[in-house]
Amino acid sequence: VIVTTPLVSHAAVVQNPSCVSGEGQACDELADGNDYIKSLQRKSAANREAYAKENLSAYQMKNYPDYFAALNPPRYLVKKLDGSFAAYTQDEIAEFSKNGKIRMETPKAMGGKVTDLTQKPIMVMVE
Repeated sequence: VIVTTPLVSHAAVVQNPSCVSGEGQACDELADGNDYIKSLQRKSAANREAYAKENLSAYQMKNYPDYFAALNPPRYLVKKLDGSFAAYTQDEIAEFSKNGKIRMETPKAMGGKVTDLTQKPIMVMVE
């Protein structure tokens, strides 16, 4: 019988300060006095919430449409005016389309600057 004892490490955990989306302890150090870098960090911090919403929307549109399409009857995700999503049947979609209340949209990324080719076109409520 071989008995071993666990090795105990007394080393400190290395933690580096970070600068994420223009916020964090390391931002000033990383900017190193450069006003342009500081302005980019401020801009990034200001857009942080918008980018988080954009990422959540992209996640939902990449992961949930197949689930709703598999229901009986199938349902399809439609982005509402407030940015949330609702699932509608094909008949409801047809009625919205007939009344001009829905349109197709190509998803954008980076605050609307770039077309997000990782997503399929989505249906969006007009009014």
